Amino acid sequence: MTHSTYHSEENRVRSYSVMRLSVRSLALATGIATAFVYMLCVLFIAFAPRAATIFFGYTFHADLTNIVRNVNWGSFITGLFAWSMGTGLYAAFMARIYNRLVSRQTN
Repeated sequence: MTHSTYHSEENRVRSYSVMRLSVRSLALATGIATAFVYMLCVLFIAFAPRAATIFFGYTFHADLTNIVRNVNWGSFITGLFAWSMGTGLYAAFMARIYNRLVSRQTN
């Protein structure tokens, strides 16, 4: 979208364009990136459970040593779907809000 402003003193037109986000593209990119990171996280938990517990304990500032996390195909698929779809939908929601705010500013 292009916005023009006429300046009578300078007798010229200034234009600038406002970038709008593609809701679908941002949602897909976010979902795919999240799925990749989720798979790395599950691999870390599956192959190095003790190190993962210590690392995430430091990350969350909590004692997670008594928490045992078993990774199976059901929990993997469910988590992959929930995290990917959840972040994708959240990104789509944010893109729609951004596009609405941008269109209000330029009008």
